[in-house]
Amino acid sequence: MTFKLLIAEDARDVAQVVAFAARMTWPGCHVTIAADGAEALQCFADDPPDLVVLDVEMPKLNGFEVCQR
Repeated sequence: MTFKLLIAEDARDVAQVVAFAARMTWPGCHVTIAADGAEALQCFADDPPDLVVLDVEMPKLNGFEVCQR
């Protein structure tokens, strides 16, 4: 079974650094990056991850709103 990580972060460079660190920590980890809260919710619904890393300040829905849903 592959470990799945969803990163919700609007700053692309930050998301790439977190994704790189995850892949180094968990080789074979499948990483999905969402650029805003709404996209994160859609990704979560389409293919639920094992772990979600949420930015607090994002467009459309912030990290707190994503957690509440």
